[in-house]
Amino acid sequence: MKRNLRIILAALLAAALLLAFAGCGAAEADPTETSDASPSIQSSSEISPETSTEAVGETAPPAGSDDLVFPLDLTDISNFLMLVDGKKYTVGDPFSKFAADFELARLQADIGETILDQDRKISVSFMKPGGGYVYASVINRDKEDKPVKDCNTASLSSDQFEVTKYDCSFVGGIIIGKTTMDEIKTLFGDPTQTFETDSTIRWDFSPKKDYAIINYSVSFEKATGVLTKVDMQYIV
Repeated sequence: MKRNLRIILAALLAAALLLAFAGCGAAEADPTETSDASPSIQSSSEISPETSTEAVGETAPPAGSDDLVFPLDLTDISNFLMLVDGKKYTVGDPFSKFAADFELARLQADIGETILDQDRKISVSFMKPGGGYVYASVINRDKEDKPVKDCNTASLSSDQFEVTKYDCSFVGGIIIGKTTMDEIKTLFGDPTQTFETDSTIRWDFSPKKDYAIINYSVSFEKATGVLTKVDMQYIV
């Protein structure tokens, strides 16, 4: 009888223990926690950063040169032009064209009658009524002697002092007092020769052409790089 009682008590104790363990397991279940602070990783296909594209620094040519091809062909005499108060003059134009629109410097009033032999060149200063000079040279390329008035120009030039007295520009919209060294390089490329003083820089562009003397010379203020003079020569 006692033995049966022990067996029953042992069975009850075992059942109680099983119930206790089952309750603890349910209460201590460990839920998985996620942190909102965890960084998220984007694939490369999802990343679309805003990119700033900066154009490569190219110096634009002067205004008025939209229809030109760079560098300019300096064997083409049509590029050796200047506009004075809206009228076009080109190296190679006859002396008579300038004499009709300009006055001659006082000391050169009779220069038109001066006789030039073959290949002789003479300097002439044409003055706009009211002031301002265009400097030129006139040459006789014929075999016979001719008066200056029957010859053609071989060079034209102006500078920062004269262009204050009349409106003046050159091929490609070049303007003395405004155009920069970078703009000149855009128009003509690299100079053939460079000359420097303490205050000025001069570039010469001298393309080769058979039986011709060609030079497009530009001068700049060294401190600012701004154009101060244009001197064009074209002798064929």
